[in-house]
Amino acid sequence: MLLLYCISFFLMRLKDDEVNLEFDAALVIVTGLAIYESVNFFFFLFFNTLMKMEVKFADSIWDLHNIAFFILCFFIAYAFKGRSPGIIGFRQNNTE
Repeated sequence: MLLLYCISFFLMRLKDDEVNLEFDAALVIVTGLAIYESVNFFFFLFFNTLMKMEVKFADSIWDLHNIAFFILCFFIAYAFKGRSPGIIGFRQNNTE
C-alpha cells in the first residue's frame, strides 16, 4: 500500500507542468521510502515461509533489509538537513 502511494506521488510530480529544480524534502523522503519498500516488499511478504524452510538464509538476507533501512534513514536525514550551507554544492555567499 505504501509503495502504491509512493508511485502515485511520483506520477503526480511527473504530471506537473512546471519544472522545479529547487530542493524538495518531500521528494527526497518519498524516494527513500520507495527504495525501502521496493527492496523489502517480497522479503516481508514471504518472510514467515522463508523462516520455516530456510532459517539460515532468512537470517542472512536480513542484512539486505538493514542496508535498505540505512538508505531510508539517510534520505530522511538529508531531507531534514535541507539546503544548509554544510552540504556540498549549496554554499551561501555572504555578500552584504
